[in-house]
Amino acid sequence: KDILGLKTHYHKEHRTQLHNVIVHVKSKELNEGQPSGDKYSLEEIQNIIDSDPAYKQLSAEEEQDYINQLNEHHTLKMSGACANNVSVARDAVTVMDHISKELHALCDRAGIYATVLMVQGHVNNQVQSTWITTDNAHEFWEDRLSLALDDVVCQFEEWACNQKK
Repeated sequence: KDILGLKTHYHKEHRTQLHNVIVHVKSKELNEGQPSGDKYSLEEIQNIIDSDPAYKQLSAEEEQDYINQLNEHHTLKMSGACANNVSVARDAVTVMDHISKELHALCDRAGIYATVLMVQGHVNNQVQSTWITTDNAHEFWEDRLSLALDDVVCQFEEWACNQKK
């Protein structure tokens, strides 16, 4: 039925799996404070867990506590500050690529027009300012508003960087 394969499938988030929770907890316990070359691998951690009977008899409270720890870890990773400007730039490129694919697929399915602008919010960020349009939406900016999108992005970037001051 999805001949073109452009349909977006939305799923609810999956429940946290107890096995992943236990691996996370044990990994933190074993690898905390260890230099990169001395950290346990996933396979080693799983073998340690399999040989430890304590993890097979967790109480409901312990399970819930471990699940909460992993959920907090996931929340921090999803919304926390990136470690450096390079990772911020890579994240921005990846997200914009995904947005572009979704918008173009929506344009093909629903005939929408869209313009998305992305600029850095701080002068020290290495995020490359860019814009995405579907079909010929960029012509709207030039024909109706007499503005080139490159100029709009430059002005938007200047405005965004000044917001933090």
